[in-house]
Amino acid sequence: MSWPAGHWDIWAPVFTWMLLKRRRPRLWVELHRSIWWHQKKTWRQGYTQWLMRQKARPVLMQHRYAAVPRSVMYPKGAITAAFPGAPFHGTVDWLMALAIWLQVKEIAVWGVDYASSHEEVYQKVGAAYWVGVARGRGIQVRLSPQCPLLSNPMPDTQTYGYDYPPWPRGHHPKDWPMVSLYGEDGRDIIRKGQVFRD
Repeated sequence: MSWPAGHWDIWAPVFTWMLLKRRRPRLWVELHRSIWWHQKKTWRQGYTQWLMRQKARPVLMQHRYAAVPRSVMYPKGAITAAFPGAPFHGTVDWLMALAIWLQVKEIAVWGVDYASSHEEVYQKVGAAYWVGVARGRGIQVRLSPQCPLLSNPMPDTQTYGYDYPPWPRGHHPKDWPMVSLYGEDGRDIIRKGQVFRD
């Protein structure tokens, strides 16, 4: 995986410690409940022990835990108050919200591939939402070339609505006219300009 050029403050989930090689994150992140990081795992053997021995960098967590000497409590109350009603479906969501709240100027999302089914189903949409919030506030957001967060099956050369492929057989507006509240063909109303007046 190629990393973005320049100097970055890396916020990395703790379970990626074996993948970072020589890169040192400014902040480790473990936002799962304590029962999750205490339970025995079939992957990343020694995860809990490593987490509890970590002293070089702070670990962002749900609470301050005595068992994790460098644990720091995530400011959940402040974040949810700043973004009422916003979705929080995964670690990326919480970290994007924190970065926006801290008014950073640029965010790079690297190493996020949404490869597992549960990530694809409910986490991807939340993270895409936060990319929109960040960009809407003037924060530059870079996504790694491998990150499918904003990708879809439509070719990159097409833009929905403007150059969308021809209607499939049986789905053209002449077969299924746009019915308006006025009981007319929607195309006629647009031609008359009524849709913009009402």
